[in-house]
Amino acid sequence: MTLVKDIMVKHMVAVSGKTSLGAALKLMNQARVSLLPVVESDRLIGVISRTEAEAYEGAKKAEEINLKLLFVEPRDDLDYAAKMMVENRVVRLPVVNNTDDMKCIGVVTSTEVASHHKKRIF
Repeated sequence: MTLVKDIMVKHMVAVSGKTSLGAALKLMNQARVSLLPVVESDRLIGVISRTEAEAYEGAKKAEEINLKLLFVEPRDDLDYAAKMMVENRVVRLPVVNNTDDMKCIGVVTSTEVASHHKKRIF
């Protein structure tokens, strides 16, 4: 059984709820990512995708849009993470150390999931 911690990306960029949407989009472009965890004091409070950031022209800051809180933990089974991605139509999930303090420690993407499953099949 493969766990999320076995394939998650540990180096990621994040923003605070006070970050302007323009700055978030600029950071996404610079980091070549399409999702940013939104954190306050290292605690995950939501995520913002490129699509959401571009769609909410009237909002000025990340905290002003509806931040859907989807996440997985390092010890979750990779199949569970893949199922969450499919059910919620997302391609990335932040990884939190545990649900008590919600410290964002990484991200797992559909690319890593697919790559891992490809290795298992072939």
